[in-house]
Amino acid sequence: MNAMRGFDKSDVVSRDLNIDYLKNGFKQDLKGRRLGVIKSLLTDSIYAVTIEKLRKAGAELIEITPPEVALKGFLTLLNIDMKHDLPEYLAEHADKNILVKSINEVRLFNLKDSLLRAP
Repeated sequence: MNAMRGFDKSDVVSRDLNIDYLKNGFKQDLKGRRLGVIKSLLTDSIYAVTIEKLRKAGAELIEITPPEVALKGFLTLLNIDMKHDLPEYLAEHADKNILVKSINEVRLFNLKDSLLRAP
């Protein structure tokens, strides 16, 4: 949330917004805060649960449909680079309790329970 909040120098409200979402988690009052939620993700169980928590914390949620963005080279990154780089990264930098070691193992892990894991 801190990374997404952003500031617009020409907008007094966002410029003067003094809130740290990491401090005390989401316990801060979100009443009067407007947050954009990606409409196409609302069917995802993890996203929907999180959105409901934000709603209960008082946020006004605005459904948005972001424009399509061309990600030239992204499939190459996923299909080639990540296959080789992720296992190396996990071996060298991940906590030793992390049991997944490859993209396929990550995919299989995530499929086990979408409420607890990334969609």
